[in-house]
Amino acid sequence: MKRKILLTLATITISLITFGQYNIGLRLDDGFSRIFDTYKPLNATLTTQNQPSWLFGVYSTYHLNNTFTFGTEILYVKINGKETATTNIYDASGNTIAQGSDIINSHISYVSVPAYFGIMLKKFTINLGAQVLLDFGNNGLETCQITEGRNDTSWNNKINNFYIKGVNIVPRIGVVYDCSTKFSIEGSYFCGINNTLRTCIADRKWRVQQLTVGFRFKLYSRIKKNKQTIEPITKTYLPANR
Repeated sequence: MKRKILLTLATITISLITFGQYNIGLRLDDGFSRIFDTYKPLNATLTTQNQPSWLFGVYSTYHLNNTFTFGTEILYVKINGKETATTNIYDASGNTIAQGSDIINSHISYVSVPAYFGIMLKKFTINLGAQVLLDFGNNGLETCQITEGRNDTSWNNKINNFYIKGVNIVPRIGVVYDCSTKFSIEGSYFCGINNTLRTCIADRKWRVQQLTVGFRFKLYSRIKKNKQTIEPITKTYLPANR
């Protein structure tokens, strides 16, 4: 499945590079990500938090005409998430004797291939499309803690695999502002609409989202500029009066 997707996108990219007008450059972004968890534990409160996130890679933008563009990218994307489940621990009589917490820090690495159409408005380009996420590895750390009075007991469990789906497709939107002929500022956002996990445990579903802002640096451009036609100036000489 991964090979078919990459082969299709590579074929489209090569065709556009061969016959179209395009820009190629580097992209580096920083921002936040979150992993939403639909699991609702019994007698516990589950919260998710934004975590630092980033991406880098190469982009190519193809000018279909003076207004519309088509863009593709190959990125390395780092998604981080944090969820905390808190609960009270009761004795046989129903009295609260301790508080417990379970914190999971999760990390997912993706090779991402966005594809999108854009509309140019002076120095701005607004683009909308989809983003293919290919799992490149994931892991996490679970920290459990029980607080009983002044006594705290905690332990860690390393998670080597969350069983993430190999391929995930998410919608994305972005805005690019051209600062100069070489540098641009870009912001992009994507949010998963389907389950990121391969297996469903206790109706648990993960959905990933990422919001980043960063820079584009143009390495190569093959854009044909409109040539202005200059009419030749002809001089008319009137015969001198004799």
